[in-house]
Formats: sequence, structure tokens, C-alpha cells
Amino acid sequence: MFIHAVSQFVAPPAANPRTLKEVLKGYTDTPFRRVNKFILLALVGAHRCVRGRTLNGNASVYLTTENGNLGDTNNVLDQLYRQHSLPMPFSFINTMSNTAPFYVAQSLNVLGRNLSISGLGLSFERGLELARLDFDPGSVEEALIGAVDEAPPEGGAVHLAVEGSFWIHVKKARDGALGEVAEVRSFPDREALAAWCEEEPVLPPGRGLLACGAAVPHEERTDWQRRTGLAVFDYGADYGPFDTVTAYGITKFLETSPSTSLLHINRNGQGRYVALILHRYGS
Repeated sequence: MFIHAVSQFVAPPAANPRTLKEVLKGYTDTPFRRVNKFILLALVGAHRCVRGRTLNGNASVYLTTENGNLGDTNNVLDQLYRQHSLPMPFSFINTMSNTAPFYVAQSLNVLGRNLSISGLGLSFERGLELARLDFDPGSVEEALIGAVDEAPPEGGAVHLAVEGSFWIHVKKARDGALGEVAEVRSFPDREALAAWCEEEPVLPPGRGLLACGAAVPHEERTDWQRRTGLAVFDYGADYGPFDTVTAYGITKFLETSPSTSLLHINRNGQGRYVALILHRYGS
């Protein structure tokens, strides 16, 4: 999959969705009604990524998320169980996380596959994996892949709460691409990933960067650095861990890094791993 555009939107939690509507006006004149914060975050990120480009009418949308629509889900549950009343109709409808990619596809006039994906700590990786499987047989030739999450309610978190919307525009065609997703590979455990790394150098030492997801412990990161011989790309230092931080790191590398390659390793709470290899083309 060749990457043709990327976008980042990371901000403190928006108390009022109108704030996001004003941001969105900078990218599209389309009016949006009956939308919530989760949908607006998705729209801001997707339209920032497209930035006036015309997508193929059969382009697909893969929206990945750890928690989906937290705001309206919380409101609906509050109405049902605390207020003992029926929820507002549009709030109830918008609790479905697939509503957001529907709005993205509708506003961009694309009719391809439209999916929401959540993967227990590896959501963005699972979205890339699924898209790549769809690209290989040729059933999909162009897509937007995004990661969107609201900040959860305050709970004494150590790090500053942020929420984000990060997207990549991918095509099967290479012409004009800024990089590519060269590998998306899953492993059942750490030992299987280590064996893969030892079979042959994943990236030549000194010829790329290593990044690790927020769930990879510090001592393990040191071990992966020793095994691969790669310098560390520490994107997590910017904001600390948050639900879409992997997608933030990938888009940051593609937008800002002087290096040409990135090995990204992440794991979830069950000890399963995903390794990504991305190549960034020179300007």
C-alpha cells in the first residue's frame, strides 16, 4: 500500500462540539447536522488528509478506534439507568461507532467498503492489516485509514488528556506517493517476534528508526533496540500514552522524520504483537 497523504489532529478535549465544527469549516463547506464529537473528530481528520484531493468513487474508509463514541454512549446510559428515561433518538443512533465512517464516506462521495475496527490495544494496526488484505487481491485500490478516539472522562491520569484523529490516504498506485506500508505482521507472542527479527535484519542497522507502542515496557524497548541496532523514534514523549498514540507516531514519522524507514512494534494486554515497517520516500 502506497501512502499519498497523512494528517494529524491532536488537541485537548473539546468541551463543546462547536469548537470542532469551526475547525472543520477550514477544510469543507459541507454543513453537518446531528453529529457528535466523535463524528466531528473523524471528519476533521479525514478532510485534513484529503485537503481538496478528489478520491476515486470506489475508495474505502477504515476507521479504527479503541473506545468508539464515548460521549453519546455515556449520555444514553445516563438517561437509561440514572434518569430512567428513553434516550434522545439521535444520541442513541450515534452510539453506533460505524456512524462516523458513514459521515466521512458521505461527505467525500465515496462508495467503497466502510468499516469501524477495534482491536484491543492494536486497533490501528488491525485496520492497516485488514486494508492490506483487501488491497492484495485488488478488491480495494484506494482507501482512507484513520484512528479516532475521544479522551475518556477524567480519572486521575498522569498525562495531559488529549484526543485525536489521524489518517493516511493509501493507494495501490505508487506514482506521487510519499511512502509505503511495506509490512504488517502479527505475532502470537514476544518469542515469535524475536525469532522473526533474528531470521534476517528487518531493517539494516543504522538505516532506519525503531518505535514502540505505549504498551511496550521500557526494558523491553531497550531489548528491541539491542536486537535491531536501530535508533529510537520516541513519539510517545510528546503527549504520553493515549488511545490513538500509535497512529500519531506513524503520521508524525511520515510528516517530519528525516529517516527513510521505521520499524514499529506494539503489543496488547494479551501479549500479542504487531510489527509495522514503513518506508518514507525522499522529497
